[in-house]
Amino acid sequence: MATSASTPTTAPEKSLTVAIGLVRDAGGAVLLSRRKPGDTHAGRWEFPGGKLRDGEDAAAALKRELREELTLQVTAARRCFSTRHDYGGYAVRLEVFAVERYRGRARGAEGQELRWARPAELAAVDLLEGSRPVAEFLSYGGLRNDFSRP
Repeated sequence: MATSASTPTTAPEKSLTVAIGLVRDAGGAVLLSRRKPGDTHAGRWEFPGGKLRDGEDAAAALKRELREELTLQVTAARRCFSTRHDYGGYAVRLEVFAVERYRGRARGAEGQELRWARPAELAAVDLLEGSRPVAEFLSYGGLRNDFSRP
């Protein structure tokens, strides 16, 4: 369709895809990461992970990001679902993975604060809006006894 002065056009929305991991401890708490000062949405909590690189699939991005950010070696992960959130000006699609097995002890390798939270506690955490559907999934029993832990 051709456009004219009377046909409004909109710039394409910027979007990115992020792979996130639901890393749980032996008691069922899930790992959260706090966005650092100077980052977009600084101080807010999110599930750990990161952006896919050009040509990288979500599973590979998950393993790379958790190794770089948390010093965890993911040995088994299963894709659960995806969700999308529009932050006004850009959209983020989250590819959500259950991290079934991993080696190492989580630490904020990039200086970010980490915390463990039980699914029932997630509603009170200042999570990024895009992470809310993931928190709801967990709080309603998603992944309960569904995968092994290290």
